[in-house]
Amino acid sequence: LDKLSRHIADCGSSITELEKRKTMLELSINDLEGSHAKRRILEDQLARLLVVGRISKVEKELSELVYPGEGKDVIYRERDKAVRERDESGLEKARLKGQLEEVEKKDLEKYMQCLDSSIIQFHSDKMIAINRILDDLWRKVYGGTDIQSISIKSECAATTEKRKVYDYRVVMVIKNGVELDMRDRCSAGQKMLACILIRIALADVFGGACSIIALDEPTTNLDALKVDHIAGMLNNLIAVRRRGDRNRQFQ
Repeated sequence: LDKLSRHIADCGSSITELEKRKTMLELSINDLEGSHAKRRILEDQLARLLVVGRISKVEKELSELVYPGEGKDVIYRERDKAVRERDESGLEKARLKGQLEEVEKKDLEKYMQCLDSSIIQFHSDKMIAINRILDDLWRKVYGGTDIQSISIKSECAATTEKRKVYDYRVVMVIKNGVELDMRDRCSAGQKMLACILIRIALADVFGGACSIIALDEPTTNLDALKVDHIAGMLNNLIAVRRRGDRNRQFQ
């Protein structure tokens, strides 16, 4: 009986010990569950902080793109400067282009004036040469004494922006150096001789290398006496020209 009592007492002690251990294990389990919950809470808080941090970073970058503060002002200033420099460059280019066009215009005006002066001088020189030949030939060929010489007078009839227009007339020099228009004041023979001499003078001045001059029936409208007279003058002309130019031929 004593043995049984001791055994019961031992079992009671074991039960008490087990209950203590159970209680301690339950406490440990509760602590462990609390730790897990706390860990989950901490993990959730950490994840939230990470997300918030990322959002803040993205918002900052976005704000810098939309309104970078001083950076935006710098960009605006650079843009305004570039626009201003572009406008100034365009104005400078336009100014230089205008100056260049003005210089070109003045150069063209000078060129036109020089060309016009050269043409006028050329015309004047050729008219002097023609009249010199006419005077020489008339004095040598014409057998009369009523007309001492003939010449061509040129007068500027009109002037346009592109050219000058000249009027030409043949004048005869009579006694005392008086000049009269030959039109309606000379005979048919004198007129014919003047035409022939003018053609020869023109050929000499403008076609010096030409060795043949064709006279297309110069006596068609002349009577017999005047034909003989013009023939004599032509003989004199041929003799004079042959002495000065053996290569020239008259047909």
